[in-house]
Amino acid sequence: MTLDLVIANALVVTGDAAGTVVRDGAVAVAGGRIVAVGPSAEIGTEAPRVIDAGGMLLAPGLVNTHCHSGDSLFRGLIEELPLEPWLRLVWKAESAILTRDTVRLGATLGLAELLLGGVTTTMDMFWHPAEAVAAARALGVRVATGGMFFDGPGIDGLTPDGRLAAAEAFFDAFAGADDVLPGCFPHGAYTVGPAGLVAAKRLARARGGLYSTHAAETQAEQAVVSGRYGRSVIRHLDDLGLLDDRTVLAHCVWLDDEEIAILARSGATVSHNPLSNLKLASGIARVPDLLAAGVRVALGTDGAISGNDLDLWMALRLAATLHRGATRRADAVTTAQSL
Repeated sequence: MTLDLVIANALVVTGDAAGTVVRDGAVAVAGGRIVAVGPSAEIGTEAPRVIDAGGMLLAPGLVNTHCHSGDSLFRGLIEELPLEPWLRLVWKAESAILTRDTVRLGATLGLAELLLGGVTTTMDMFWHPAEAVAAARALGVRVATGGMFFDGPGIDGLTPDGRLAAAEAFFDAFAGADDVLPGCFPHGAYTVGPAGLVAAKRLARARGGLYSTHAAETQAEQAVVSGRYGRSVIRHLDDLGLLDDRTVLAHCVWLDDEEIAILARSGATVSHNPLSNLKLASGIARVPDLLAAGVRVALGTDGAISGNDLDLWMALRLAATLHRGATRRADAVTTAQSL
């Protein structure tokens, strides 16, 4: 095989299930894909481009599983408010300036910040998702995004009736793309009714796409959903048949033991966004309990407006330390688990 690139002499931290670390390791690339990882002496340096990474650590690109990159335009705009009144001001600000052009500008700013922090794949939920794709392609990063579902008129001008067609068109536009992971993105169970949630999941399943929504972020959200449907957020999503291994739930701060068991059974992923949860006073997710139950937990930054930056390393550090303080257990979430 003809190699294009070799990065040699690095301390390679693979991030695999076994926690493999290769000292004096190398990574070989051919045709834009990693084709070999191992000792430098075995891989060699026969390639047009060789990077000597002596004294450096080399790890896979980070994956941000929850972001609103376009909201980088509003960084630091709203402080000292919990989610619900904060969100009303966010939507007011977005209504004032967001167009396709400004969404692309915000996405470029946000995704560039993530790229500088080592993030190579981002799950992005925002208006005009094709603009996030354009920004990602200009920067050379991968993005998971797709049609937004929202009851009532959205910032993008779509009505609920037009959202399903827009989501289908997104799948058509980016089917088979290596750098785009299409999906359906309902905002939440308190802003999207059962019909919209189910229609979005039906489309995602039919097209092999991802499905992501905010879930159980605040006590107020739990109260609204329970009042409307007579069941908590996770039970509501489960009863509607929305939870499986292609579902990513952002936040999941307020869960009881049964809901954690539901998540473990379903195979759904929880995207832990500790900085956003702290800034908005939403609470501290039960991550040690989720991990102990076998729930897959990933990390997210949320938007720059809800955390004031898009630093996934900060999310990783908080995931490794926040729960130790909350539980007074120094091993509540280990460093290796966080990584």
